[in-house]
Amino acid sequence: MNLTASFIEGLALFFIALTPNHWVAASLLVIIGGTTTAINVIAPSVNQSIIPKKLFGRVVSVMMLVMTGLVPITQALAGYVIDNTSSNQVFFYGGALELLTAGFAFFIPAVRNYSVQYFKRQGNLQ
Repeated sequence: MNLTASFIEGLALFFIALTPNHWVAASLLVIIGGTTTAINVIAPSVNQSIIPKKLFGRVVSVMMLVMTGLVPITQALAGYVIDNTSSNQVFFYGGALELLTAGFAFFIPAVRNYSVQYFKRQGNLQ
């Protein structure tokens, strides 16, 4: 479900670069908002189910450090690209990157079949 939301989000981001219509772009941003919300609800639940309790605080703190630490770097990179090309390039390459990443992760069997493996371990699936 998380991969699907990431793929849809990347697709919407990618298409923002291709649309000249502000209303279509606004609609795509609404889709991005919905998928971001879904990802932010699903990801912590998955993290809580797979990270051992004694390591949870350390792992989450490293994840938060990486996520918040990359914000200024990506903002600077996006600003540089916008200054030297256009904002469409940021949307185009950002969407393409998210599409490729979600698509690549989907073809990793351990990632794609995680929910099946989880429910088997819990005894809820035969």
